[in-house]
Amino acid sequence: MSADTRPGAFNYLDETAESSLFRNGKVFTRRDADGSDAKYIGVNTRSYTLDVRNARKLSGVTKNTCEANGFELLDAPLEHSSLDFLDHQQVVGRYYRECEQLVAASTGA
Repeated sequence: MSADTRPGAFNYLDETAESSLFRNGKVFTRRDADGSDAKYIGVNTRSYTLDVRNARKLSGVTKNTCEANGFELLDAPLEHSSLDFLDHQQVVGRYYRECEQLVAASTGA
């Protein structure tokens, strides 16, 4: 294992979880008033240990892109470095807006 690789625990739906590609009312997440996960229904998971590599060190043809991988890592420090992620108003009012602007700028939307 290289210095940039670490073991990571991943939880995936277990084969006993009912298929939920289409809404079936048997597998879902209840949300609280703030939109946070409050309770999982029918979500049976199984934990796997997999190697995790530091994608920040990828470059050139090995770098992840939205087109090839469905996600992309961008170097974009927060405009408000003192943002309190436990403050719902700051997250919704500042952080989400910064994320929206970053996605728009990087995708040309």
